[in-house]
Amino acid sequence: MSKERFQLPENLTQSTRDAWRAQIEKALDGRTLEQGLGSTTYDGIAIKPLYDREDRQDKQDKPILLNRTGSERAWQIIQLIDIPNLDLANTQIKRDLEGGANALWLSVGSEIPYGAGTLPLTSQADFSRLFAHVNLDGVSLFLSNGYENLTCAGALMNCLVDLPVRQETVTGSFGFDPLSLFAAQGAYRDPEGEALSNWIDAAFAIHSSPVKMKSFLASGQLWQQAGASEAMELAFTLASALYYVRSLEHSGFLTQDAFNQVDLSLAVTGDVFLSTAKLRAMRILWQKICVAAQQTADTKLIGQMSYLDVVERDPEANMLRATAATVAAGIGNVDGLVLLPFSNAHGVSNASARRLARNTQIIAQEESHIGLV
Repeated sequence: MSKERFQLPENLTQSTRDAWRAQIEKALDGRTLEQGLGSTTYDGIAIKPLYDREDRQDKQDKPILLNRTGSERAWQIIQLIDIPNLDLANTQIKRDLEGGANALWLSVGSEIPYGAGTLPLTSQADFSRLFAHVNLDGVSLFLSNGYENLTCAGALMNCLVDLPVRQETVTGSFGFDPLSLFAAQGAYRDPEGEALSNWIDAAFAIHSSPVKMKSFLASGQLWQQAGASEAMELAFTLASALYYVRSLEHSGFLTQDAFNQVDLSLAVTGDVFLSTAKLRAMRILWQKICVAAQQTADTKLIGQMSYLDVVERDPEANMLRATAATVAAGIGNVDGLVLLPFSNAHGVSNASARRLARNTQIIAQEESHIGLV
């Protein structure tokens, strides 16, 4: 596929919209185009069978698209590491980084299901074992949401001090998202008045360290897995992100620093158009919040393949769902994407399934140039 701008043949540009509509409605047994081929989302938003430039003429909000040059990865390829054996996980990490991945999603919490296993990380020694002989320069690390995050955050930061790595090149997120934990469990472990204080204290330590990882990752994963519509997932995720920003600010962070401690994550599914629209809507909504606060935050938008998209029967079909999710994430302009291995519903995946998850993203970027759309 060429990177040059595609031009439609002249004979295709001569047909009018009304002529096309008339031809289609002949086959719809008296129904209009919208009645026969249209649909409606759970939020009551009508989806037309066809969109073109005319549909954008009355829209004030233009898509916010990152500048993609093709000289580097269009988005970060984030590999899920959920192997409950640190030596085997270490081997898989080396495979993934050598095979083209440039970020790792470490499964450290089990309160919100995602992945097939959990890494037994409780100390600095565990992290040292996990990253033995691994070059982490320029690698992004993401910790999944869970109550173990605080312990893991301290252990990881201490580990990075001892590893032969330039700490300022390590990016990503510690994945703090206590509101999702509260929603999943129905109660805080700590007294309600102190529930957020430990997470805020950790954010201060992270901010003062040379590591460039963010503290909070406001995620739509829980809400989507609980059955939230696209609009509900956007609303809950934005509300969580803004709550974290305000809490950091009230605790002594400068407003700019508070915004820069929070990243966003949304679930992506095999529904390419809805997932793409949701991701682009998030950028527009977050920009409105930043403009209102007079801030220019360096906020990353991470896509996570929905856990609900991985089925147990006919698991090979999950590869098609992963491909569709990759297309949606790429066109939706994510900064990073986590794909679940196709055999995830059957337990911890083998190296072959993880390679397919990794290469699905590489092919989308390097052969289909999805990130340049």
